[in-house]
Amino acid sequence: MGAGISAALLQATNADAWAAQGRGPKLRQLFGNYRNSEIWTVQRKQRSMDDGNGWVSFEELSELLYFEEASLLFIWELFSQQNALLNSKELLAVVCIFSSAQIDEKVKFLTAVFDASAGGMCTGAEIAALCTMVLKVLGKCTGCMTKEKDVTPHIMSELPKMIPVCADAVAILGAQLAFKQERVIGQIECDRTLVPSIREAYDQMPVSGSDVAGAYPAPPPGWTSSAATESRPPKKIDGGYREKVRPDSIKDDGLAHLAWMRKLDGQESDALAATSANQEPE
Repeated sequence: MGAGISAALLQATNADAWAAQGRGPKLRQLFGNYRNSEIWTVQRKQRSMDDGNGWVSFEELSELLYFEEASLLFIWELFSQQNALLNSKELLAVVCIFSSAQIDEKVKFLTAVFDASAGGMCTGAEIAALCTMVLKVLGKCTGCMTKEKDVTPHIMSELPKMIPVCADAVAILGAQLAFKQERVIGQIECDRTLVPSIREAYDQMPVSGSDVAGAYPAPPPGWTSSAATESRPPKKIDGGYREKVRPDSIKDDGLAHLAWMRKLDGQESDALAATSANQEPE
């Protein structure tokens, strides 16, 4: 990833904007006591809940993260798509980035999240998507946004220079095909090449280290279990929070469809509850 991504990471965490916006420091407080084990626990819970659409509702968010309503709403308002749904990869990236896991642990986690094959080997395109997502998340905290079109060509150009097996794939298949299809970047490549190429920049970023002032307590053991979820106080959404956005106002057709389906599910549940209540003996 090299100097270009390092520079982008430092720009996305510009100290003045980071402090002025206050979003980054707040997220660091929320996830500062999440270590490697906690971020993987969130990922396993999300995977068990995933219905294959790649999105998370507010209700699912409240099951995934052990926070009070105010903190959940802060995350929701910052990262959800038009108050309708939250991209699951983006959520996992948020948990990882702002945790106190080590950089090599964060990179290992994120490569697993973006590895569509789940086989432990990524394509160059998946590494580019990973970098774009990290910069997107950080940019929402500072306003220093980086576009995918700026990241992808750089990654495509740099990987063959940094990783010999990528260069071999390019020589055989060509740059585009090798970048999109060849799964040649695994843990060894990350540990030996990719992580060292950004470590110096990462150490200067406010998401490095584990000493976070005012960090929220770590979630209790077993917090993602069904019993723990049921024992939590109910988290009501103030004033019909989720109803503020009509599904047909969402620009993305797929997202609109998902929002409609979730709304219909809720209406069916309400109707069933009302019917059951009417049928109860006096």
